[in-house]
Amino acid sequence: MRFVVLHHTDWPGRPDHYDLMLQFAPGENDDSAILKTFATTRDEFPSPFVPLKKIADHRRAYLELQGPVSGGRGHVTRMDEGNFRLLSPAEPAWQLVRVEFFGQILRGMFQLRCTRESDYVLETVSEV
Repeated sequence: MRFVVLHHTDWPGRPDHYDLMLQFAPGENDDSAILKTFATTRDEFPSPFVPLKKIADHRRAYLELQGPVSGGRGHVTRMDEGNFRLLSPAEPAWQLVRVEFFGQILRGMFQLRCTRESDYVLETVSEV
């Protein structure tokens, strides 16, 4: 499946941040909400030990989105994209999810570890 990292800026009343989106199903069309999404809690690229917050699933269209976001919700710039491979089951609890990323920046094996409720940290297992 595919992943994307978007830098989300200029959303009035919200701090700039990055969104890590992971495609967990093919989806029927671009409106299919099939991207599990994790937002950084500060304006820092998702890297080991950067806190993440699991937020609402996003539409498949976000895999290709770059530019203004509808509804005056700022602007997104694609910072990384590629494929990923799920190395451990993600459902149902989402407590620990291991993935291998094949992007330009995110490359290698990582895990998303739940620290409490919807709070996560991305940890490097091994880099390429």
